[in-house]
This record gives sequence, structure tokens and C-alpha cells, in this order.
Amino acid sequence: MAKKYYYIEEGAQKGAKFNSIEELKQAMWELFKDKMSKEEFENFIKDKIKEVEE
Repeated sequence: MAKKYYYIEEGAQKGAKFNSIEELKQAMWELFKDKMSKEEFENFIKDKIKEVEE
């Protein structure tokens, strides 16, 4: 089984699925880069990642 990583918004059951944490962060950074610093983003995103076995 391979690990997959989801970006989960509050209240959602499942979110966007990625093959790696790096891929997830890269994609999500594009959405948030105009709203916060890279350091703020790193702190924000760590609570939004869910690792699952598929």
C-alpha cells in the first residue's frame, strides 16, 4: 500500500489528494503565497495534512 496525503479544510471529510507532502505543499503554496509568508504557511499547512494508506 502506498501513502497518500490529503489537504483537509476544517469540516471536510476528504480534500485534495497528493502523492507526497512536498507535492501537496508546492500546490497549496500557489494558493496562499499572496496571503501569508512562507513561515506562516508552513505552520498553517501542517495542521491541514492527513496521511493515509491506500
